[in-house]
Amino acid sequence: MKIALVVTDNFSAWNFRRGLLSSLLGTGAEVAIITPSGAWDQHLRGLGVRHIPIQIDRFINPAKDLKFAWLLYRILKRERFSIVHNISIKPNILGAFAARWAGVGSVLGSVTGAGALFSGDAPRLLELVRPIIITAYRAAFRRTDRVWFQNLDDLDLFVRCRIVAPDQTVLIRSSGVDTNQFRGDRCDAAKLGNIRARIGAGPDTVVVTMVSRALWNKGVSEFIQASRVLGNESGIGVKFVLAGDGEAGNPATVPARYLRERESSSFTWLGWTSDVRELLGASDIVTLLTWDREGVPRSLLEAMAMARPIVATDVPGCREVIDAGRNGYLVNPKNTASVIEALRPLIADPGLRRRFGSESRRKVVREFDLDYVNRRLLAELYRFPARREPPATALEQHTCV
Repeated sequence: MKIALVVTDNFSAWNFRRGLLSSLLGTGAEVAIITPSGAWDQHLRGLGVRHIPIQIDRFINPAKDLKFAWLLYRILKRERFSIVHNISIKPNILGAFAARWAGVGSVLGSVTGAGALFSGDAPRLLELVRPIIITAYRAAFRRTDRVWFQNLDDLDLFVRCRIVAPDQTVLIRSSGVDTNQFRGDRCDAAKLGNIRARIGAGPDTVVVTMVSRALWNKGVSEFIQASRVLGNESGIGVKFVLAGDGEAGNPATVPARYLRERESSSFTWLGWTSDVRELLGASDIVTLLTWDREGVPRSLLEAMAMARPIVATDVPGCREVIDAGRNGYLVNPKNTASVIEALRPLIADPGLRRRFGSESRRKVVREFDLDYVNRRLLAELYRFPARREPPATALEQHTCV
């Protein structure tokens, strides 16, 4: 059996899909990843996966999008895959047509977060093309066998908007996290000390971290504003740390100059970091203040696996990981006061942080462990023999955008 995953960028292919790729290889299938070339090619090939390079523009570009669809069709026609699994908007839409035209046996889709397309804060261009994209989605999903959703909010939205039929949907929350890799005892104490020294955090400083692309719609402004207020309150040293870069070509990117100018005794911008586990290990609280609909944010799952309390906005995806008052707090999007109110008791009380952190670890191991998620994907999305879980309960109410 030949299986291909179509992924929009090289880093995502490695960082978010390598567990699934390994599980698919474990079935004895021949597995390929169709994604742009980049820094992670060698890592992907090291798994035993065949990398087939292709160019995909992350933003709307009709000429490049048509070229992507044509190139993908030619690859799929040549390779004759048994299963093609499309991940994210462009592969979901253009990949579904290319796969059907190429005669692929089974076509799978993935909604890993409805994102800005269905957000009330969508850029003007997205608002203008939204009806076209939704129409294209409907047509593509009529050519797709099953669609994986990572949270119930998005599944409900797509069903209510008649983008997908209920019997096509598969609800498996998140892409999973390796809870054996992300655990406190896997960290080197010297590395943790070096990180805290690098960000200017003393032994008693409470470190509040957000791992995210540096985009306005990820709540960067609110994060910095909260650092100013809480960093000036007397009695407890606090350091807010943003780990992540902007995104070339994205109008929501926060300028590097803006971030550098706002660095202070209470706020540090690290930029992109490869030592996420160690950074989380050196942190006391982890946040994500996104305005957009998420899938299930990996940064929060990794923090939970590291037994950290969580503060995140009350949006689809983030809701999946927080049991309010048990392992963290949900806050209102675009509301700095709400963020400050949630962080203040966690900053002040180390015992509360420990209790919430322990519950985070229990929850992520129980509900989001990578092996558990991948077993369900193979059984319910790919329809390979595996253990199934009971179906999800009734859908929540949402209004079609």
